[in-house]
Amino acid sequence: MITKLHYLIFILFISFCVCLLSVLVWLKQEQILIIYNETAVTSLSRETYGKFWKIIDSEKMRKHFEKELGVELPVNDFEMNYMLLSDGRRIKSIQYQMISKFTHWKGLIGIETYTGVHYPKTIFVYKVEKLILSQEGD
Repeated sequence: MITKLHYLIFILFISFCVCLLSVLVWLKQEQILIIYNETAVTSLSRETYGKFWKIIDSEKMRKHFEKELGVELPVNDFEMNYMLLSDGRRIKSIQYQMISKFTHWKGLIGIETYTGVHYPKTIFVYKVEKLILSQEGD
């Protein structure tokens, strides 16, 4: 015979399963990094490979990349936005899944979609939302 207590336990179990399923769906849902604008810096002295991108999250890091690349990067307010550097290719989008935060030691993993054209002496600079993403294999 099913008592009220059995019924209550069953309802609680079903509620727990629905909540757990909702969290798992959210973790697996693909999100898109918000890209606000693009600036091309074309004065590189070296050839670009068109295979990497990097999130810049501080003025110190921006200065490091200016020195490393030998170019002047745009000024950025890191309290509001981060920067994204793309080596030789325009980025259409970067997608990520929240679950990668728990499955990869570097945190969130971004999967990029590039345009098809490679610009050998160009680095593209984007203003993006404040989110640290790592490139897969980085």
